[in-house]
Amino acid sequence: MKHDRICKEWTLANSLYHAWPRVAKDAGVAYKKNAFRNSFISFRLALTKDINSVTYESGNSPQMIRKYHLGLVTPEAAQELVSL
Repeated sequence: MKHDRICKEWTLANSLYHAWPRVAKDAGVAYKKNAFRNSFISFRLALTKDINSVTYESGNSPQMIRKYHLGLVTPEAAQELVSL
């Protein structure tokens, strides 16, 4: 197990995971469970256009990815995010 800090404030991914609802509330932003994961899947699919790779990377089934993520993000929007 790697014990390096994941960011300045948190040492463990689990700590960060539990802090997000509070951080979002303090920032006045709506918190949605699994939003980062779901965004990753949608944007990655738009970039790669490869359901099988995204299935492997995310641990989801191809059926779930088709049902919930296919077509949500344009390739242009995904590329713009990567370019930031």
